[in-house]
Amino acid sequence: MTKYIIIFFVCIGIICQSVAQTPPDSSEAFLQFTVKEDVLSLQPKKAKRPQIYSASKSLEDYLSAPVSATVINQQMIEQSGALNIPEALRLVPGVWVTQKTNGNYEVFLRQNNTTTSGLLHDTKNTQLLVVIDHVPQYDYLFAGIIWETLPVTIHDIERIEVIKTPSGIFYGNAAIGGVVHIFTKQAQAQNLKFALQSQTGATAFNIQNGGGQDVSYLHQGSVSGGIGDKFRFRLSGHYYFLKRFQDDYYLLLENRLLPSDSLLTFKYNAFETNLNTKKAQERFGVNAFTSYAFSNKVVVHTRVSYQQTFAQTIQTDDTLALAQRTTNTLTANVNLFVDKLHVTASYQVGERDYAQGYAGNQFSLNHLQAMADYKFRFRKVDFQPGIGLLQSNHISNQVPTPSESFTNYYVFLKANLNPIPQLRVMASARGDVFAQSERPFLSYQLSSTYKISSHLIRGSYVYNEAPALFRRFRQNVQHTIVPDAAPNNASTIELGWSTKIQSRINASLSLFLNQGAYRYTAFTDSTTSARNVFNFAQAGLSSEVSVRWSKLEVRGFVTLQRSGQMLNDLSQDGFGSTPQFYGGLQLNYEGLLGRLNLNTQLYFYENYTIDTQYQALTIPAKTLLNFKLSYKVWKENSIFLNVRNALNSISPEFVFADQVPAFYLVGLQVAL
Repeated sequence: MTKYIIIFFVCIGIICQSVAQTPPDSSEAFLQFTVKEDVLSLQPKKAKRPQIYSASKSLEDYLSAPVSATVINQQMIEQSGALNIPEALRLVPGVWVTQKTNGNYEVFLRQNNTTTSGLLHDTKNTQLLVVIDHVPQYDYLFAGIIWETLPVTIHDIERIEVIKTPSGIFYGNAAIGGVVHIFTKQAQAQNLKFALQSQTGATAFNIQNGGGQDVSYLHQGSVSGGIGDKFRFRLSGHYYFLKRFQDDYYLLLENRLLPSDSLLTFKYNAFETNLNTKKAQERFGVNAFTSYAFSNKVVVHTRVSYQQTFAQTIQTDDTLALAQRTTNTLTANVNLFVDKLHVTASYQVGERDYAQGYAGNQFSLNHLQAMADYKFRFRKVDFQPGIGLLQSNHISNQVPTPSESFTNYYVFLKANLNPIPQLRVMASARGDVFAQSERPFLSYQLSSTYKISSHLIRGSYVYNEAPALFRRFRQNVQHTIVPDAAPNNASTIELGWSTKIQSRINASLSLFLNQGAYRYTAFTDSTTSARNVFNFAQAGLSSEVSVRWSKLEVRGFVTLQRSGQMLNDLSQDGFGSTPQFYGGLQLNYEGLLGRLNLNTQLYFYENYTIDTQYQALTIPAKTLLNFKLSYKVWKENSIFLNVRNALNSISPEFVFADQVPAFYLVGLQVAL
């Protein structure tokens, strides 16, 4: 991977040298908070200063955030051609994303600290939290994020904020590794607007064989408008149908691939567990967004979502690596803003089958969440206290299997002080109690920034505690809190620097040290389990450079990291399940008076090894080249060609996963 480092910095050096000779334009920034563009204008658009909320739970200047954070807006996502939220996260430094089957991913912030027992059930990230419009999306029974069940798609997104610093203070115990906060679009105008994006495609395998049956479809659209000056609405819907990249299965105990027409030879109930052998993912969902402004200081936002999903992905430790899971959910959210008071509430009901055909994995679910915080100032110090409640209930559809409940009450307090104009100090703390645990949990954070001309220096120390979620049965998904178990904990130290050079160039560098302990369950046989402790330590750095002028924008980033059991012994021994080096390079060109857009992304990582109970597999190094070419035929109506993995590097990205060939799509985008 040394050649990629050389190529990365040579390209950035050449670009910086050329831009330095160009007169600066201080009106431009490398990220935008909103996108409203006249495509026929000859003048570059004056961008608003980008802002971020999730770094401190208050809206502020993105470049002044006290923790390691990245914002990607709707325009960046659309131009990149990303098909889903995990793929869009490949635009973020320090985020490692792997694809298991078509459209089904696993996402890690910096390092895979998964407390693996060697079982495929546990090869997922349990330390990342996804939030949509202030509402956490974590599944406490599954102990992780089920990405295909997120109720919104990229068509609904205004921006994504990624906080790579542990964020348990503001968002709860599941954010012990960081948070991905998704903000959805809100209708701004009273007049009726209609938007549609539709694309269809096939893999290089399918095109070479001349087949027409293995075609995938992605359709999403919306209509928005308003009544008077106070009420706004937006209705959106989506339907995804994605075919697998191959038709055979990995036979775990024999370490070989098995054709789908031979499944019954090795698995008597294959028609129950793996009926749809060619389908990777199918999603159907609708969302209804509303906003009502009672006054300038009182606003309420609501969202009601209904979704059905199917995914075939790495899940079980039975005969086959792949399992099929389904979900059917209905969700209602509300965000109320009354001056400096913010109240959030959410309720979800539904059914989820975590592994079709496997007993003990079928549940009815209901989740209730409520949170309130208030901002006030006292003697030049800004305070923000908050309280919250989370209840998660899963009722088994099989009587012998126990149901699971998860109840959490919490309080937090943030204090922000500027002793001098250049210096900012932020301190925060959180206390959690759980109905299922005998002890409280404490987390705290101290962050500071200092401005020197166009440079910002930041530092942060974070300590997080969270209850350990133990899996009860070898073949079943459910996790539970053990009352007397010690908590998971993690300590993080971060140092960062960012600057703006001649208004067109932005550069940043983050250094991080992590150390902690996670508890997990190890199974000696099908019924016996034992609690183990996974101690980890990590040191690394991430660097990003962004260059922008009227027609061309270039972004590049790399992450280097090493892990071990202690900070003084980062030998990588037993911690090879994450690449030590990965990153990306993105170029976006806009021409023909804004009608033509060409976006190219390079995403690369070095080889890594996952140790399972079946064998230790080395995932080879890989370079993914994606590009999207779009042309606006009339106003905002465009046609496009979208190619994922253009180099056709077919090697699997995860243990026992499908091959990933080139994926060619054509589509259109309509805005009326």
